[in-house]
Amino acid sequence: MTESEFYSHVFQSLPVLGLLFWWMMCHLGKKNCVENPLERHIALKILGGISIAYGVVLFIAGVVFMTKLEFPEHSLPQPITSNSYIRPIGTYLQIGYPTKPQSIVISEFIGTIQFVGLGIYLWCFRKSGTKWWQKTMKVVAYTAMFMLLSSAMDFHYYDLYEFISPTLLIVLATLCLINWRGLKRNNRNDNKNEPVLVEANFDKSNEYEINSADVEL
Repeated sequence: MTESEFYSHVFQSLPVLGLLFWWMMCHLGKKNCVENPLERHIALKILGGISIAYGVVLFIAGVVFMTKLEFPEHSLPQPITSNSYIRPIGTYLQIGYPTKPQSIVISEFIGTIQFVGLGIYLWCFRKSGTKWWQKTMKVVAYTAMFMLLSSAMDFHYYDLYEFISPTLLIVLATLCLINWRGLKRNNRNDNKNEPVLVEANFDKSNEYEINSADVEL
């Protein structure tokens, strides 16, 4: 990558997806709250603090390595391997492939997002009242998002296939941010609040006629 391509890649995709990932992890940790009163979870807070500290170390290392980068004058072409395919004539590079030092810097920043997000989740964790299969689905979703986070920021040509990973990441994050319990509760309340028509039967035995003697002048 050239200097302009590198900084546009780092400061556009990383902050957007990183903030989305952190917001999702914080929301997931808090929305599982079924504790009354709240427990301290000291062990998880210690692990979360260690994870956040390690993410900060990765960020500092990435900044230090970034100040020592040397940028090529032109975009690097796609490396041709046995598994690569030849693109049709007329296509051109919009963003070239990063050099090895540039890949290290990008990996440091991605590691910062991952470990800080994990630390935020552990720090905000509350016990969940979900069943075992729901917890299994959560673990699978977390693992998939960790795996997609690296490939979601790997843009070179801006082809359609390069948008698969960020799209899946955003879809998973959206599904995790939805408050499914709140939706179920609202649906139940809507069903309970249906109007009930009650026919009023008046007892005619209580009716009486007003005579002139009952009226006081």
